Amino acid sequence: MALKYRINILGWYNFEGLVQTLLKVLIGSGVKSIGGTKDGGRDASFEGEAPFPSKRTKWKGKWIFQVKYSELETGSVEAIGKRILNAFNKEIKNIEQRRGYWPNNYILITNVHLTSTLRNKLSDVIRVAGFNGNFQSIDGREICEFLDIYPRIRYSFPQLIGLADLNKIINKELYNRSEAFVADLQPKLSVFVTTNQYFKAHEILRKYHFVVLDGPPESGKSFIGAAITLSYTAEGYEVFYPQKPAEIYKVHNFSNKQVYFADDAVGSITFDPNLGDFWGRDLPGIIHKLDKHHKLIWTARKYILQEALDRTKLGEHIDNFPGIHEVLVEVSDYKLLEKGLILYNHAKQANLTGDAKKLIKENANFISNHSNYTPERIRQLIQLILSGVQKKLSLKEKQEWCKKIDEFLKNPSERFCKAYREALGHSERTMLITLLDLGKRVEINKLKEEYERRISIV
Repeated sequence: MALKYRINILGWYNFEGLVQTLLKVLIGSGVKSIGGTKDGGRDASFEGEAPFPSKRTKWKGKWIFQVKYSELETGSVEAIGKRILNAFNKEIKNIEQRRGYWPNNYILITNVHLTSTLRNKLSDVIRVAGFNGNFQSIDGREICEFLDIYPRIRYSFPQLIGLADLNKIINKELYNRSEAFVADLQPKLSVFVTTNQYFKAHEILRKYHFVVLDGPPESGKSFIGAAITLSYTAEGYEVFYPQKPAEIYKVHNFSNKQVYFADDAVGSITFDPNLGDFWGRDLPGIIHKLDKHHKLIWTARKYILQEALDRTKLGEHIDNFPGIHEVLVEVSDYKLLEKGLILYNHAKQANLTGDAKKLIKENANFISNHSNYTPERIRQLIQLILSGVQKKLSLKEKQEWCKKIDEFLKNPSERFCKAYREALGHSERTMLITLLDLGKRVEINKLKEEYERRISIV
C-alpha cells in the first residue's frame, strides 16, 4: 500500500526518531527512550494518563512502546509481515524476563502496512502470552495520518516533504528557479541526516529569524540550508531562492509566510564584490522585515564571509543584529554517529551488491573517523568507487578494495586532477576555468564573450 509520506526512506534510526517525536505529541513529553537496536526494535516508556487511543478514551498506568522497522525492499509483503510477527513474538517472550512485569498498555509501532489478519495475529500473540492490558498496533499508514494532523513533526524530518506539499508553496514569481531547485534537491533528501547543526540552525531561526551556515567545501552547508528551507513548507511557508537581496523586496508579502534561502550569498568560490555591496546595502532593510513568518537563510564559506565582513558594511549590520556569532552555525564538526548515519544512508540508497555492503560495514568505523571525511566525499566514495564492486569478493580482493577506500579518502581530488590534465582538451579546460572564475550565476552571453576572449590568447 502506497504511503502518503516517504517514511520508508528514513532508515531504521531516523524512523525511530520520528516515532519518538510523534509519541511526545500523542502521549506527552514524559515519554522516555530506553534503548534498542535495528534488529530488536527500540522501546520507549511512559507512566501516567494520556489521551490515547482518543481524547475521550484515555488509557493510564505503565506504557511500553515497541518500534519495529522493516526494510521493505528485502522481501515480499507476506515475508515482511511474517518477519514482523516473528520479531514481535520473540519480544513478547522476553518482556517479563527483561522487565519483570507486564505494562498496562502495550503499543506496537511499525512502518509496515498491517492487514487486519496480521493485526489479529499480533493481538493473539500477546494475549496468549498472558497480557490482559490494552494493546494497539500502529502501522505506516496511520503514522502518515498523524503527520497530517500534526504537520510540525515534518519540520524535523525534511525527508518526508512530498511533491504535493511543494506544489502548494513554491511561489509563482520565482517558480522556474525554485522548481529547478526543489526538483534537484528532493531526490537527495533520502540520504539527509538531521544533524546537530540542522537543529541548532532551526533554533536560531526561531529566535532571530536569520541564520548563516558557514563551512568549508563539501561540508554539507548548502544541503542543510536547503533541507531547513523545505522543512518550513510543513508549516505553510512559501519558498524563495533569491540571487540578490532586491528579489526579497520584490516578493515580500507581509500577509504570507515566507522563507528565503540565499545560497553562497556573497560568492561561491571567491568573494563577489557586487553581491557583497548589494547585501551590505540592503541587509538592514531586509532584517527589519524578518519576523516569525519571514525567515532568511544564508550559506557562506568562512573565508568568503570574512572578506565580505572586512570589505563592506555587512559586518556592522550583522553585528547589530544580534551579533554574528549568535546567528552563525559552523557546519563541519559532525558527531561520529551522524557520520555513520550519512554513510549508512548513502549506502542504502545506492543499491550496492552484498559484498559492497559488507565492505562498508567492515570499514565503517575507519571511514567515519577519517580526517578527510566530508558528506560529499562519502557520496563520491559510494557512487564512484564502491559501486564498482559487482561480484562476490575473495579475501585478497577484499583487501585490494580496502586499499582503494583508503587511497580515495587520503586523496579524493586526485582522480579529478588526472581527468583535468589528461582527459580535457585546451578548449574544455578554458571553459571550465572561465566558469569557475565567473561564478555560478552568469549570463550565457557573458560566458561566451569571456570564453572567446580567453581561447583567442595564444
